[in-house]
Amino acid sequence: MARNAPSAYGRDIACISDADAMFTAVTGIAVVAQSALHRLLTDSVLGPGGDDWGFDVRRLLGGSTSRLAAMQPVLSEVLQRDERILTADVTLTPTIARGLADVILSVVCTTAEGPFSFVKSV
Repeated sequence: MARNAPSAYGRDIACISDADAMFTAVTGIAVVAQSALHRLLTDSVLGPGGDDWGFDVRRLLGGSTSRLAAMQPVLSEVLQRDERILTADVTLTPTIARGLADVILSVVCTTAEGPFSFVKSV
């Protein structure tokens, strides 16, 4: 596989936790990380190939430990639909947050430019 320059991954507005009020631009692996998070919070998008584009992990809230474990490889496959992501490891951990069922989403991915990871409470 050819190694792409980080600029080949595009440019976007920083929005991993929320839209950046200063409209800070991100490039390289940060763009791929944002796209990965978006893919795990959205089932489908408009346009060609948009059906079943991603998987909204919020549908797993309240799921059993066995259901969450079964979905980990499915979500890894969903992330690898992005041609920039070479490998993806997903861990889903059930937890209780403020008395409500919650899921901790841990993602570790590799790209041609190196790895990225994030942990989010769903």
